[in-house]
Amino acid sequence: MKRFLFLLLAFIIGIALRSFISLPIIFIWLGSVAAVVTIVFGILRKQKTVILGGFLFLAVLAGIFRFDQHETSQPNLSEFYGKPLVLRGV
Repeated sequence: MKRFLFLLLAFIIGIALRSFISLPIIFIWLGSVAAVVTIVFGILRKQKTVILGGFLFLAVLAGIFRFDQHETSQPNLSEFYGKPLVLRGV
């Protein structure tokens, strides 16, 4: 149960980091590769803390990626600024 809580907190920390710092997508991919290598290394060495650290880092990167995808998908409405809006009902 604690591990799941740590993973959720790591995801939220990733979202918080991305809201303050803009990171290129290559950082997320390279970090993901490093996290997977860390997880595999932990599995081969049978070290639970290394495995957990790899998953926590992966969760932080997932939070960064999720926030980045949300930020870049917002529409550009600047062309409509200052123009009158007409709404018609049925």
